[in-house]
Amino acid sequence: VGAVRTEQGLAKALSFFSSYDWLKDIQATSLRAMEVKNSLEVGALIAHFAITRTESRGSHYRLDYPQSLEHWRKHVILKK
Repeated sequence: VGAVRTEQGLAKALSFFSSYDWLKDIQATSLRAMEVKNSLEVGALIAHFAITRTESRGSHYRLDYPQSLEHWRKHVILKK
């Protein structure tokens, strides 16, 4: 999920993050375990919404959708 994104690259990232679903069931007991678990969870959220947003805006640049679209001029909020 780098600076220049494509649907194919984001799908690959989502696949990578979903392979770590087993981490959700593990009790994070060390600081390092919590950091890894949180980093993977945040990465998955970023990839999910980056593939959903079919435009380029600010630091979110989609090579396959280079234009900014007015209907995407909003915040995307995720609630757990």
